[in-house]
Amino acid sequence: MVETYSIDESFLQLGEFNSKEVERLARALRERVNRWVAMPTCVGIAPTETFAKVANFLAKIRPRYAACVTFGLLF
Repeated sequence: MVETYSIDESFLQLGEFNSKEVERLARALRERVNRWVAMPTCVGIAPTETFAKVANFLAKIRPRYAACVTFGLLF
């Protein structure tokens, strides 16, 4: 399920994936967006939308995370 939050932000419900699969999927999605439209993106993964926004913010400002931050246990 995808919830479009704004023109450049969406939330995905990924409950059927385990946490390692979710991060791998997020990195693959980033790569695909970059390849198709040459647009840099960041991903925040967390159990709630609020925490996902915080994780996304950290992904943007901390290069060591390689633009993908995961918070806590997802399930």
